[in-house]
Amino acid sequence: MRGICGGQNLKLQRLQIPDSRSLATERQKLALWLAEWRIHQAMRQVSDYAPPALRSDTAEADRMPAGDDMAEETGQPLLAGQIRLLRPDCVNSKTTRPVYVLLLAREGVNSWTIAPFSRFAHPALPGEWKTFLSAAPLRVLCLWNARKADDSILQPAWLCGKIGAAGIASCLKMLRTVRDGKTPTRVETRRTGPPLAHPLDPRMEYMMEEREIMEAHLALAPAVSGPTSLSFYNLPCSTLRKAAEKRSKYEKTKRSRKL
Repeated sequence: MRGICGGQNLKLQRLQIPDSRSLATERQKLALWLAEWRIHQAMRQVSDYAPPALRSDTAEADRMPAGDDMAEETGQPLLAGQIRLLRPDCVNSKTTRPVYVLLLAREGVNSWTIAPFSRFAHPALPGEWKTFLSAAPLRVLCLWNARKADDSILQPAWLCGKIGAAGIASCLKMLRTVRDGKTPTRVETRRTGPPLAHPLDPRMEYMMEEREIMEAHLALAPAVSGPTSLSFYNLPCSTLRKAAEKRSKYEKTKRSRKL
């Protein structure tokens, strides 16, 4: 079974059922992420809620650099390890939230491999990586959504911080693991999210949204992660509740769809 996400072909492969200890850990990871997802979805239902980028007040905008001040903020050369906040007006972006990206490696003369940070504090997938940074928007890096971006898009972006050489090396190593569809080491899995357990998992919707956000910002910049294996456990229906979707929906689907 194949799907398209993050601009890349995803192979959905079966794995053996993990032992009870690791399964409990993955279930706990999933519960943490699902709690954030449900809060996010509930906020979308509030009629008077608007993301910060859409609010009418200008207090936040007044604090942003402009004119010559902006040139000072964005004129610094692009370097590996920089964390930059993409400017939503660069490519007529339709996104409704700030998007922070990490510059991973130079790709040719005028482009970089970058990876966006997640909107959530907990990794959703094996391709998401805990950074241990304290800032809320920078706690999880979405390596599965890594892609190329031109200097013309990254240079105007605001420079927000930097990750050291050792941190970049770890990110690049994990990116290769994600790109090649390899299984992370036991130590690495402590920093990654749980595997997908069912095609109706809401993380599928989350991945689609994140892919579309990056495409809007980067004008369909091609993904660089390559074919990626997303781990699907062949679990009994009572475990990890295929947990991520409603019971009635799963019970209806399992008769007609089989991984």
